[in-house]
Amino acid sequence: MQDKIAHLNRFYEILWTAQENFGLWEYQKFQNDFKELPESGVYFFFEPGELRAEHADWHRVVRVGTHRVSNGSKSLFATRLRNHFGSHETQIGRGSVFRDHVGASLFGRSGWDVHAEEVSAQRHSIVSTYIRSMSFVVVPVDDEAGPASERRQIELGSVALLSNYRLTATEQIDPPSENWLGLRCETHAPPGDHVRRSGLWNIDGVDCDYDPEFLNVLQKRASR
Repeated sequence: MQDKIAHLNRFYEILWTAQENFGLWEYQKFQNDFKELPESGVYFFFEPGELRAEHADWHRVVRVGTHRVSNGSKSLFATRLRNHFGSHETQIGRGSVFRDHVGASLFGRSGWDVHAEEVSAQRHSIVSTYIRSMSFVVVPVDDEAGPASERRQIELGSVALLSNYRLTATEQIDPPSENWLGLRCETHAPPGDHVRRSGLWNIDGVDCDYDPEFLNVLQKRASR
């Protein structure tokens, strides 16, 4: 457990370096300056009110993600983030599991009817507003697309390190606040409790081990 705490502290120090080098992004900055984003990278979302347990002046990461993890994929980093925030014109995002989890938490899976257009548009707008309240840090990683990419290594390593999925209530490190929306998440995917137990808006990798070597890769990329 002490090793994991040390790795987490190092992880957040690296993100602080990334913030100093590449800035802290908020939705309005994204809208105005999205062309300044790298073509490839890993993003780390922070949520208002979600703080580290032993470092109350640091926000904890609630979502990690990247893009182009399939061989040959050409999707752009900014496009992936826009899907999470919802498009500027319609406020409806496409292909964002992040939005699905937030929607399931806000409305309950049984009421999350994407086929009822009028209701769906209103609810997607509420999800957009919620996600747009978050800030994020970007670490540029300009390697080739694919599941063996450094971006994927950083993404999965970060998720596994941050996740409390395998820990008991008394063992959890940087647990979510009592009011964290994700504690209300309802999902169809078995066992259906990945978000609640991990403390992250992630599913993939929350129940996995991590190799601390990914921290060296992250530090190399964040220090450029």
